[in-house]
Amino acid sequence: VAAIDHLSRADVAKTLGEMSRVLKPGGELLLVVINPDIWVRTAFPFLAAHGYFGGRGQADRWRDALTTAHFEIVETGTPPGTLYLLGRTPKAVAVR
Repeated sequence: VAAIDHLSRADVAKTLGEMSRVLKPGGELLLVVINPDIWVRTAFPFLAAHGYFGGRGQADRWRDALTTAHFEIVETGTPPGTLYLLGRTPKAVAVR
């Protein structure tokens, strides 16, 4: 999912909660947002200076949002200009 950072925090929580609900057990979600690293600050200095991309603590914000929606964080990374988090829904528990 991309462009989720354009939603309000409340709408992000609702959206991730719904994604967690509809994905099958063990289903994965790839969240990608702009990361205000040196590449973004060089290419888009006017946006980075206005704090549009979230700034410091952005990875923590998205990690918290995913875990609150019951996703397990499988992988995170910061290729140039982006931040990604791969989340997985809990696997089904066998009932005996």
